[in-house]
Amino acid sequence: MLTLVLLLIFLVVLGLSWFQGLWNNLLTLINVLFAAMIAVSFYEPIATAIANQEASFTYLYDFLIMWGLFAISLILFRLISEFASLERVKFIMPIEMAGRTILAIWLAWIVICFTTMTLHTAPVQSTPFGGAFASSNAGVFLGMAPDRLWVGFMRSRSTGVFAGSDTFDEGKTWTAKHFHRRKNFEGEEEFRVRASE
Repeated sequence: MLTLVLLLIFLVVLGLSWFQGLWNNLLTLINVLFAAMIAVSFYEPIATAIANQEASFTYLYDFLIMWGLFAISLILFRLISEFASLERVKFIMPIEMAGRTILAIWLAWIVICFTTMTLHTAPVQSTPFGGAFASSNAGVFLGMAPDRLWVGFMRSRSTGVFAGSDTFDEGKTWTAKHFHRRKNFEGEEEFRVRASE
């Protein structure tokens, strides 16, 4: 089930972005990439701060804040790039067609990677969507595990030149941590009552 939904998302993003052309796809790819990186980098401290103030929806905060940060960052980056790039760059047709196709596929893949990663933080059962994420190492979307690819990408970006005070997922336990977190959520009385209704 999840694979079909992700495939549909992939095809929709691919189709919509392909028609936007090479230059627009390049700007959109950069915007989406940086917005997703910002969302993943900053959602945990914000969610922790909110959860310390209001503990009612702690299982929902990570998911909502990550998507909220992504949306806000994407809108801001898009506005900046629209203002900075008033003239659309034109390419000769073979480069335009090849470039828009490659960038549309790349953009759709980044959206799938980010989306599957955020599903780990959603307040759902431990193996949601018909058995997806059956373990912390399970691959979704045709066995390619885009969620773990994005986690690995974020880990690699938080070291070296981009290293801050903390390395993202330094112990390589992010997916396992969220798998156990969903298990805990599944075991709570509130979840069991809602699931049986």
